Amino acid sequence: MLIKGRRQGGFTLVELAIVLVIVGLLLGMAMKGQQLIFGAKVKGLAQQFNKFDTANQIFYERYGQYPGDGCTTPNPRSIRNCRGAKDGLITTSNERAAYWVTLIDMTEILSPSDRGSVFGQDWQVLPLSWSPTRAVYDLPGGNQVDYNIYCAFDQKFDDGRSNRGQARASRGYDANTDCWQNTSKMDAWRSVIF
Repeated sequence: MLIKGRRQGGFTLVELAIVLVIVGLLLGMAMKGQQLIFGAKVKGLAQQFNKFDTANQIFYERYGQYPGDGCTTPNPRSIRNCRGAKDGLITTSNERAAYWVTLIDMTEILSPSDRGSVFGQDWQVLPLSWSPTRAVYDLPGGNQVDYNIYCAFDQKFDDGRSNRGQARASRGYDANTDCWQNTSKMDAWRSVIF
């Protein structure tokens, strides 16, 4: 029984519709925000590799050799101490360790933060498994790379194939793969460009 002048509790259809529209907008913004974050990581990865390539070229223009090339110790005192076999390649463990020391600590062409990846770890320079005379940027510990981000990076900035080009990965994809459907981790690396 309704008493005159008193409202019955509850929500009207208009109020419920407004709440549902607001919830839908918030969910849409959250999903779009996630896409923007992934897109920023793809671009950040490309910028980081471009920065490494530029640093290698700056180092070469200044010193006539590539970072780490010819270093017989992992922590050389100066660039002049890296006068071993300069073959334009980073093949020995001392050269790979000296690569970052010469670029970051000795010349400050790169800063320590430049070495950090969008995946939360520092890049390492390791021997290239399919060509022992070259080296790659890799993350320690195996499957540390987000499949969707690296696949999208490869498609946008390299050849889009996991087994060819400068960007390679342990899990297969090609130029027609929808990278965003896979959220797993994988091992991936990129050739050091000289």
